[in-house]
Amino acid sequence: MQDVAINGFCDSRFTAIESAFTDNFTLHGEVGAAVSVYQDNQKVVDLWAGHLDAKQQRPLSAQTLFTVWSLGKAVAALCVLRLVDAGKLQLNDTVAKHWPEFAQNGKAAITVAELLSHRAGLVAVETALRPGAWANWPLYVQALEQQKPWWPSGERHGYHVHTYGFLLGELLQRVDGRSIAQYLQDEICQPLGIDFFFGVDESALDRIADNIPYLRPIEAMTAPIDASNIDTRSDDERMHYLTYNNPEFSDEGEFSLNSKAWRQAMFPSTSPQADARSTAKIFSALANGGQIDGVQLLSPELIKQAIAISADGIDAVMSRPTRFGLGFMLTMPERPLGPNPRTFGHYGNAGLLGFADPDANLSFCYTMNKQGRAWRDPRNIALVDALYASVNQ
Repeated sequence: MQDVAINGFCDSRFTAIESAFTDNFTLHGEVGAAVSVYQDNQKVVDLWAGHLDAKQQRPLSAQTLFTVWSLGKAVAALCVLRLVDAGKLQLNDTVAKHWPEFAQNGKAAITVAELLSHRAGLVAVETALRPGAWANWPLYVQALEQQKPWWPSGERHGYHVHTYGFLLGELLQRVDGRSIAQYLQDEICQPLGIDFFFGVDESALDRIADNIPYLRPIEAMTAPIDASNIDTRSDDERMHYLTYNNPEFSDEGEFSLNSKAWRQAMFPSTSPQADARSTAKIFSALANGGQIDGVQLLSPELIKQAIAISADGIDAVMSRPTRFGLGFMLTMPERPLGPNPRTFGHYGNAGLLGFADPDANLSFCYTMNKQGRAWRDPRNIALVDALYASVNQ
């Protein structure tokens, strides 16, 4: 157990969240974390505590950023959906209409909607990618252009773990002309006064919390996959291996998960940097008709389309049930986002979570640097339970 100083503020109606946040440090070994909640477009919880590093020598501050992992998928999808709202793109357009090179190797019929909802079958590339290839946009995009889909478009759905941001980002750039990183800053972050980056600049490097790996209990560990004969495996086995391991990731070296390259890479699906309050503010707009502070992020009509079920059932990559709208994870019995039926958002690697609840006009985001359980982490469960206990009291 450890005592920790909790910083920030918490509306008196939501003290259960502060208690749960404190318990995450004393009971679950939290190192550094933040949680933020908006209700009716007003910030009601903004807490942070702990340290940026595993040795607990550098304290968090109000300006600390975290790698928010797959929360970037929801924000990348928001950027593309804004082009739909603007009339520059249609959901039933083929991707190749705007990105001709994409049509190679059987991809001419894939639509924007299929790309957004993880149904495009482009979860992995077979071209061998060197370590750090995620920092080389042209190289990764070219590999995707040449890749044959792992299943016919729309036939299955599977979580596009690392490819998703490249696919949406290149589509956006072909339509808008700006990189997705620049579009995010120009159209969302600067108008809202928030910090969410697909690659930070030099000035932000020192305020990023380290990624601290999750040490699984010995009984929960599985033997590493033998990749020496991966080419002889079934298509699904190869697909699964390459989804997570091409390119390989490392905790050390020039392209480690704490490297400058990682933090500055335009890798929207995996290495974005943000804080909890900024992410919660984005989701607050989406929970309240698409607007906050006079900024309209999406139209109510398109939000309704985006949170309708587009993909549901056993995921071809994760081999368990997942449910997606157009870029957003949707609440489901196996992985609920609170009690309300229309809640949507996204999980991030090993415990991060952000979501919008339009039925309660709520948004929530939890960020941390000590990775935990990928599917159902006790820390985010406790915070979400505390949130709804506060709302429903």
